[in-house]
Amino acid sequence: MKPTTYINWDGLKDIPFFYCETKEDEENKDFDIYYMDKLVLHDYNHCGHYLYTATLLFSKIRNITAD
Repeated sequence: MKPTTYINWDGLKDIPFFYCETKEDEENKDFDIYYMDKLVLHDYNHCGHYLYTATLLFSKIRNITAD
């Protein structure tokens, strides 16, 4: 698990998650969200099931609208 002390929690509302990239580490059960190549949110995949599901949904929508 990565420490979360680097996250500016108040600034998360200003991040356009539409442009974020998600990365998943199956082995360590990590789920990370990057904005402009900077890690902005990290969660354990097994603890953040709703976050994971919502992010996958919005990623699919983004990919469909980009086409």
